[in-house]
Amino acid sequence: IFESSRINFIIIFENTNDAARVCVGGGRNIAIVDINFEKCSSKMKITRKFYHYHWFLNSLFLSLNTLVLISSHGVILIYDIETDNIIKQVVCDRNYTLLYSCALTLCKNELNDTILIATGSAFGVINFYKYTLDSYSVATVEFQCTFSGHKGPIFCVSISKNHLYICSCADDRSICLWNILDGSIIMKGYGHQARIWKVIFSHNENSILSIGEDGRCVHWDFGGNVLSSYQSHMPREGLWGISIAENNTVLISCQSGRVFIWNYESIRHIRHDMINCCETIKSVDLDSTGRIFFMSKFGNLYVKTRESEHPRLIFKDPKFADYSYLQIHNSENLLCIGNLKGMLNLIRLSSHEAIIYQTIIKAHDNKIVFIYFTQHIDPFLCLLYASDIFGHLKVYNVSLLDNLTSYTQLYSLKTNIENSCITSLDAFYINAILTIAVGHDTGDILFFELELSQSLKKTKLKAHSQCCTDLKFIGNTLLSCGKDGIINVFKRLANGSYMLHRKYDSCPKFEWLAGIVSLKSYPLLIVGFYKQSKIGLYDPINDVIIFKIRCGGGHRQWSCHIR
Repeated sequence: IFESSRINFIIIFENTNDAARVCVGGGRNIAIVDINFEKCSSKMKITRKFYHYHWFLNSLFLSLNTLVLISSHGVILIYDIETDNIIKQVVCDRNYTLLYSCALTLCKNELNDTILIATGSAFGVINFYKYTLDSYSVATVEFQCTFSGHKGPIFCVSISKNHLYICSCADDRSICLWNILDGSIIMKGYGHQARIWKVIFSHNENSILSIGEDGRCVHWDFGGNVLSSYQSHMPREGLWGISIAENNTVLISCQSGRVFIWNYESIRHIRHDMINCCETIKSVDLDSTGRIFFMSKFGNLYVKTRESEHPRLIFKDPKFADYSYLQIHNSENLLCIGNLKGMLNLIRLSSHEAIIYQTIIKAHDNKIVFIYFTQHIDPFLCLLYASDIFGHLKVYNVSLLDNLTSYTQLYSLKTNIENSCITSLDAFYINAILTIAVGHDTGDILFFELELSQSLKKTKLKAHSQCCTDLKFIGNTLLSCGKDGIINVFKRLANGSYMLHRKYDSCPKFEWLAGIVSLKSYPLLIVGFYKQSKIGLYDPINDVIIFKIRCGGGHRQWSCHIR
């Protein structure tokens, strides 16, 4: 577009779904680019280039061929693209104050259309103007008010679509919200560790989003409270651009060239319920529909649905009394229960909690202390993992075709870690190789790489000083948390080994970290238990406790499902 100038802004005039006209500004240069979208490609054509001795800050399309430009000294130009002529030139500020930022919006009404303009100066002052248009020539220029409250240059100003508010950010690392009607300041907030480059209003215009060179995007309410935030994981990566996308998401561009979508809706605690079973509960799990399954000390399996008032008995088996370990496969109504004698009860249920299939698997000669399901490529196959008290791991292939459930043993793996049992597990499948990460109560993580029925590789790394309580693969990244309060982020290298990428050790006053939850907009959340009989959800990236809930105390198991 330009040979010797940076691109400072891009403004789009969408003519149709198949074509768009774009104004690209860079320094003293303006380029008009027409884009025609086709099925699999797009064609771009530079229609007009325009040079002026003013340095341009922003622009606004009044029509397909009429453009409003504003310079860094408050000069407004009305430019006709078709004839390549300047229709009108007007000065906002007779003092020619140096401007760092500007926002323009068109306000349509029955008499004359009006352009609302907010300018941010190099001296911390925001001026607000109204330009009334008559056949797209400026008729009157009205100075409205001045907003003062920042220290240093104003890097960005934005006007709300309802024309009631202005938000701004400045070199003093603050954001401000202003009332256009009376010129007053509504709030001033601090939430960045470096300069803030951009600030915009959210979809419904009742909150604000800001980005800065600290790699942080912050979601604010109008009271100056931080609702949610995103922190870039790349070192020294500033965030430079932000734009509204859809469904409470924003598009953010980074210094590294990355562009990503972030959902800024904050997690909030809606409600919590307590269920009285009247029997001592030994194990509990939650499925994808919100049904709660739990085993009692008498070997009874109960289910509690959202619709039912009381738990309902599914089956009873005294062989699973006194001790049981329950695990649910969320997508297939499949559950597995382990007991003291190394037996697994594999059960498949109907949508009405009726037993379709049930079989007993003799997996070990000792107590089952860990069960886990994973599903990778084939929707009709899943893997079942079961471990005894000595760290001996059996892996079964479970077929889920129609209502017929069958299983075959794939692997029998020994960890060879003395006096240790498995406390966490996750698996990652790529290039026909299954990688199983196994966490132990010694704090070690053991990796098995498997292909078909043969073992390829086994490696071990020391991740925690105490029990490794949970593991989770997210692509080539492995997350781990432990009873020592440490959260580790491991990256997979080209040779298949894992290297520590980042460590979090600031978990606030948890007695122990129970596990990991990952969402699109919150890639790392930690479930933890407090000494004061509370369970909490913690965001270590942004160092925010999302909620704490009193839970009665003594709990050593939890289950979570994301809807």
